Amino acid sequence: MGHDSKFPGSRGSTSLGRVLGRFLKPCMEQGWYRLMIRLRTRRRVDRSVRILGVPVIVGTRKLTISRRVELHDDLYFETRGQGDIVVGEATVVCRGARFVSQTQIRIGRGVFIGEYALLRDVEDPPKSLERSDEGGQQTAPITIGDDVWIGPGVTVRPGVTIGSGAVVEANAIVTTNIPNGLVVWGIPARPTDSSKLKTYRNGPRR
Repeated sequence: MGHDSKFPGSRGSTSLGRVLGRFLKPCMEQGWYRLMIRLRTRRRVDRSVRILGVPVIVGTRKLTISRRVELHDDLYFETRGQGDIVVGEATVVCRGARFVSQTQIRIGRGVFIGEYALLRDVEDPPKSLERSDEGGQQTAPITIGDDVWIGPGVTVRPGVTIGSGAVVEANAIVTTNIPNGLVVWGIPARPTDSSKLKTYRNGPRR
């Protein structure tokens, strides 16, 4: 005698369960990821934030994630002392990016940060020069403007400000400030031949 599809355990209810599972599982995962970040940072994570994997958050854990941010997997955030990391609204942080702050790293709105980029506002001295009072360290805040594109493998050094709309091409090392709308590349980062793009007059480019 065959199963009646009207009863629980039938093919109909099983199919419904699978469909519901496809919708519920991502929602449950996102809720779990947000909870884990909130427990580690003691700061609220908005429901509009999309998280593809729980990042590593160490040190004093002063990390603020704004609305509509997208966090990919294998991310690393470290804050020391007064260090603070702020990720602006609608920013995308790709796989493997690393952030280390002892002063402040402030990332603007609509920024794209490529795979395995490194932003450090502190430069640790060589092992031979280390001192117990940390006097050998160099630290200065990093500021990233709105609508900046930071390519894969880019390194941003302490004290750098990158202006709104600037583009940093892959694997560049940024050691000095970059004006609004400039495209840079290389080690150390320098303007491309196409040089200066128009600067902002009517707000950030969308």
